[in-house]
Amino acid sequence: MNLTLNRGFCCCLSMAAAAAQAALPISVTSPEYCSEAKGDTAVTVSAPGLKSLTVKCRKQSDAGGADAIVSTVTLDDEGNGKFVFPADDFPHGPVTLGIGGDNGPLQDNCYLQFYNKDGVSWNEGMPADPPPGAEGMSLVFADDFSGPLSISSTDSNATYYDHKPPDGSQDFSTLRFTGFGQPNNPFTQVNSYLRIRASERDGSSGLISSMKNNATGITAKAPCYFECRLIGPNAVGTWPAFWPLTDYMTHHVKGRKVPCDELDIIEAYGGEGPHAPKAFDIYMVTPHCWD
Repeated sequence: MNLTLNRGFCCCLSMAAAAAQAALPISVTSPEYCSEAKGDTAVTVSAPGLKSLTVKCRKQSDAGGADAIVSTVTLDDEGNGKFVFPADDFPHGPVTLGIGGDNGPLQDNCYLQFYNKDGVSWNEGMPADPPPGAEGMSLVFADDFSGPLSISSTDSNATYYDHKPPDGSQDFSTLRFTGFGQPNNPFTQVNSYLRIRASERDGSSGLISSMKNNATGITAKAPCYFECRLIGPNAVGTWPAFWPLTDYMTHHVKGRKVPCDELDIIEAYGGEGPHAPKAFDIYMVTPHCWD
C-alpha cells in the first residue's frame, strides 16, 4: 500500500512539473532586450500555457512615480500576443516593462528594459540643491556621467579604477570584473547614464572604484555623506551594489596590511524563479569589518 501511494504521489509531482514547464517562461520575441524605444513601440510576447499578461511600467509623477498599466494582453491558443508601448508617455532614458501572468498556482514575470530615446525628462541629472543629508557640508566629488567615460585598469589619471583595489586579485563573481579597455568591455554611456552590464555571453561584468591601485583617488573623512542613483536589474544571479570602504590602500602601497571597514549602502539581489537567490524586491544594508 505504501509503495502504491508513493507511486501515485510521484506521478502527481511529474504532472505538476510538466504543467509548470508548459506555462513558463514568459519571453519577449521582439524587439531585442536592451534595445531602444521611440514613439509607439510594438512588442511581441510569448507565454505558452497562459491566457493573458499584464504589462506595467514606472511612470513619472510628483510623488516619486508609480507603476502604470501599459496593457492587458490577451494571448492566442499558442500563448502568443502583442501590445504597443507608448514610449512618449513614459520617462526618457532607461525604462523597464514588467510583464507578468499566472495560470492558477503558476506565475512568471519577464522584464524588458528599453532605452527610451524620447519620453518625458524626469529625475534626470543631479538635483540642483544638495540633499538634506548633506546640509552644511562641502561638496568633495560628484559625477553625472555627462562627459567621456574616464575608467582604466592602468591609467592613474583616470577618474575610476575598474577592478577592486589593490590589483583586482579581490575581484569576485562568476563573471569577473572586466577592464574598460577589454574587447568585452562592460561599460557604456548614453547621454548622462552609465550602464555597467553583466553578460553571460561576453563573460564580463563591471565595477568602478574611486580608489586607484596606487592609492590615489577620491576619498572623504567622516562625517561625510554619499549618494548614488542607480537602476538595478531583476535577473537571477545579479548583484548590483553601492558601497564605501575605509582607505586601506595608503597603507598597502607602503607594504602594510590594515583592517578595513565596508558599509554596503545597498546590496540588491535580483531574481525570481526556480534558482537562487529568489530575492524579488529584497535588498540588504550590511556592514563588514575585514581583518
